[in-house]
Amino acid sequence: MTHHTDLVIIFPELLVVAAIFIATVADLFINRQNKLAVGYMVLLGMVGALVTLIGLREYSTAFNFAGMFEHTGYSWWFRIMILSGGILTLMMSFIYAQERHTKQGEYYYLIAIATLGGMVLAGSGNVVSLFLGLEMLSITSYVLVGMQRGKPIAAEASFKYMLYGAISSAVMLFGFALIFGMTGTLNIAEAGASLGLLLEGHSSMAATLAMIMVLGGLGYKLAVVPFHQWSPDVYHGASYPVTAFLSVVSKIAGFAIVIRLVDYVFMGYGLEVIASQWALAFAFMAAASMIIGNMAALVQSNVKRMLAYSSISHAGYVLVGIVAFMATNDLPAGVAFLDGATATVFYLFGYLFMNIGAFAGLMHFSRMVGSAETADLAGLAKKSPLVAFVTASCLVSLAGLPPFIGFLAKFYLFGSAVQSGYVWLAIIGLIMSIVSLYYYARVIKTLYFDEQTSEIRNATTSGSGVSAALGFSFAGMLLSMFFAEPIINIIRWSMERL
Repeated sequence: MTHHTDLVIIFPELLVVAAIFIATVADLFINRQNKLAVGYMVLLGMVGALVTLIGLREYSTAFNFAGMFEHTGYSWWFRIMILSGGILTLMMSFIYAQERHTKQGEYYYLIAIATLGGMVLAGSGNVVSLFLGLEMLSITSYVLVGMQRGKPIAAEASFKYMLYGAISSAVMLFGFALIFGMTGTLNIAEAGASLGLLLEGHSSMAATLAMIMVLGGLGYKLAVVPFHQWSPDVYHGASYPVTAFLSVVSKIAGFAIVIRLVDYVFMGYGLEVIASQWALAFAFMAAASMIIGNMAALVQSNVKRMLAYSSISHAGYVLVGIVAFMATNDLPAGVAFLDGATATVFYLFGYLFMNIGAFAGLMHFSRMVGSAETADLAGLAKKSPLVAFVTASCLVSLAGLPPFIGFLAKFYLFGSAVQSGYVWLAIIGLIMSIVSLYYYARVIKTLYFDEQTSEIRNATTSGSGVSAALGFSFAGMLLSMFFAEPIINIIRWSMERL
């Protein structure tokens, strides 16, 4: 491979790096009143990277830097989702950073660095680059959570996040060390193949322990039960844009690695029996995440904590697809539902837009009254009817009601579970979706039908950035809904190049 090819493959990442560098230097010379310009520089670089990445779709599969980074259809699609999530988060951040952050310039390029970490994670072909991407995403997230001015709760959230993160990173790193010791390679594909064979061999105990440690570390990033304890406090203490970033971008990056590990370790090596045993463990984890996340969200009076627990339940829904992926490798022709892996990625694509749209809308209303308590949002739909409509649409979609993308995505997920023999898991998912309708509908009812009691402290809009994030999120939901088949075809194409 030529150096030219190396640079083409990572050109989107290089554009993000260039934007970070230029913004960092410019931040030194721009006065406090004009720091928004730094944010626009970062946004321009990230949008340029997204356009470049889209243009690389037809570029052939390639590996560079001695296999440290790979450009496949799979990594291409996940990098697009991660970069889109970073751009939407940055749009949401402009007004918040101007009001809440003394280090406004740093805030903007920390978002870009975290997004870059997610892209490296999704494209990593080696354990070293995987860990570097994960830590780049994690460490910048710890800082972003605690960056609000005069907010002790943010500092507390940042400390908790860092503490749990350090422990999970140590556990995962020990798992990688065990894998290297058993397989003698740091290449993810080669290590996964060797590990898959070891799982049914004489070294199965050590291989099982290594897999548990690696998946435990990733489970922390995904906030699935039983690794979810950090998320409600962290989501509550962080600003709205950072919470949206953690609940969407971190999750997508984490699932990118989980799907690859599952594919490399279990699929294609005649390990159906071992895969079915692990699928059962994943199924219990999915069921626990759906039940605990939804039941805890029912009793939350704060919309950010409600969305935090809701995020745990959505991680459980995504795990349903991975269970189906592990349990059904070869589907018969003409099946009614998508296979588990495609259904999982399609759900993540829809979740990206509906969750960021919900966060952006609720951030707009919370700013109006200076509170994130659900009761304080009463009657605000009359003040901002268009924002209320988009927010309600996103919440209805998260609940899984038609006609929005959430319904179609859950239909495919639960269908793939039924198809793979996990009917009980699909039933739990269906029941929990009905439960979630209660707390999403409670927010919509409060916005539309309750009498306004809170004083509106900020009657101005939340800025063009939030409006743009809301508009693009709603457009993304509509795009996913009306053009589901072409999107699914692209996802299938990307999964064939996993």
